[in-house]
Amino acid sequence: MSNMIFTIVTETEKKLPLYLTGVGCHYRQEHVKRPEGYPSFQWIQCHNGEGELTVGGHNYPIRPQQGMLLYPNVAHEYYETKEPWEVDWIGFHGYMVEDLVNGLGFKRSEVFYTINGEIVLSKMRRALKVAQSNDHFKGFECSGIVYNLLLDLFKYASRNIDDSILQQHLRLQPVFDYIEANYFRVITLEDLANTVHVTPQHLCLLFKNIAKSRPFEHLNHVRINKSKDLMFERRELEIKTIAEMVGFDNVSYFCAVFKQIEGISPGQFRKLHGI
Repeated sequence: MSNMIFTIVTETEKKLPLYLTGVGCHYRQEHVKRPEGYPSFQWIQCHNGEGELTVGGHNYPIRPQQGMLLYPNVAHEYYETKEPWEVDWIGFHGYMVEDLVNGLGFKRSEVFYTINGEIVLSKMRRALKVAQSNDHFKGFECSGIVYNLLLDLFKYASRNIDDSILQQHLRLQPVFDYIEANYFRVITLEDLANTVHVTPQHLCLLFKNIAKSRPFEHLNHVRINKSKDLMFERRELEIKTIAEMVGFDNVSYFCAVFKQIEGISPGQFRKLHGI
């Protein structure tokens, strides 16, 4: 069976937010020069040898555990610099793809590092297997694979070798773990900062840059989620008791936070779910 396929996209598949246009795996990459670019998005990931990409006036070396994202219709050139340069590649398009790719932080054609690169490669190899099958609905399954691949790139790809979204969140994992274990207690900003050995001010900066929130916003979300669990598990409990059990010493403040997050009061939540 061939290690590459260019798909025939049906009119129905063209209506999907994402669809596969082609995929190749364990591919010995030749010299490619495209003054007019390529008509769809491409992700090309190196797993052996080395190459170089020229795009947007920049030259990027590409080594194993790196990949290049190419926007459609953007002039580029790439070629082998250390043989054998072997890659997996995937092409995709769709009416939502540019907004999705851009929203995930991939603003232009460039090269990224990938931690857990095998996870990304496995998605492309799965797409090849499905695309070569006789399944009547293979286009829909490939659409889902492309979507999951983009989410993996969001988690595992970064412009710097140690700065992926996943690795950034791992820096805050001790804080998340502390909150999970102590949400029902009084927690101070200093308590949270001490778990990662930084100042409270620096912790707030980390949360802003990584989690796009503040430490106590995350704490409140955890507490409200725990309160909802208690409403289902302990239906006999009063709202005041539930508030205290998840770390709120003021039931009015608990109700205000609950409504801010859920859009309804705790009482309305109970009524809505018959509890």
